[in-house]
Amino acid sequence: GGLVEAHSAAGRVDGALFTRYLERMTESGAVRDDLVISDAPLEFWSSFEVEDDLFVAVGFGPGLVFRTFERDAPSVAEYRPLHSLPSYQSEPTVELGTNLGVGDTLLLDGTLYAAMHDQAGTRINAVDPRRLRIDFGFNGTGAVRLPGHVTSTKLLADGPEPFVVAMTTIDRGSPGDRLHVLRLSADGSQDESFGGRVKRNGRDVLLDPGLDDALVDAEGRTVVLGGESTLVRLDPSGKLDPSFGDEGIVQLRAARLCELTPAAAADACRNA
Repeated sequence: GGLVEAHSAAGRVDGALFTRYLERMTESGAVRDDLVISDAPLEFWSSFEVEDDLFVAVGFGPGLVFRTFERDAPSVAEYRPLHSLPSYQSEPTVELGTNLGVGDTLLLDGTLYAAMHDQAGTRINAVDPRRLRIDFGFNGTGAVRLPGHVTSTKLLADGPEPFVVAMTTIDRGSPGDRLHVLRLSADGSQDESFGGRVKRNGRDVLLDPGLDDALVDAEGRTVVLGGESTLVRLDPSGKLDPSFGDEGIVQLRAARLCELTPAAAADACRNA
């Protein structure tokens, strides 16, 4: 992680940079030929998530398509595919409906959460990537419907269980993508004391055209990058942090991100 991507890296696993093809990279950006994923898929993956000894690669496609890898211990370098597939099936799938688009994903406490878009709006689905099934402990249905017409989402870990959903929404007849944050627990319940529509001086904070990236820092503050190079920091309650910039908001050029938030974007800034 971090708020910006350097070169063609998609993220880090155990300190190593990876491309979206699951190829390991050097710090200078050269692709290395010593893959740590056995039986690595050749398909193009949109993102991947890692937690402890579990590694999940999430792909493009109608519905949630992913591949789960695991390793026997942290000292073991190689991840191996968890599921063997019949010849007619290219990747594991969990049936969640038809005509679904996948937004951001998050692997937390062994559960894969995914923002899924359909004609009715956007919902957060929870699946067990080891057992390839819906996690019905999440809201009783395995899904939580997000409020409003959602245009972009980011799912952010906030401690061992709850996670933050940062998103932008639009209102009919009113221009602008409005920043909205909420916090969900593993059972799908929402923390009513946290977040909501983010407002400054009584007006919605707009991030046109939506979110670029977001994270929760070590002090529980949500940091959002979006719109026309707008950086927003929220306090642990999900409200604008008045100690940051202009009442919680800084307008910046992308090149200044590492100057302003070196700790929050350490990995990305190190390779920018």
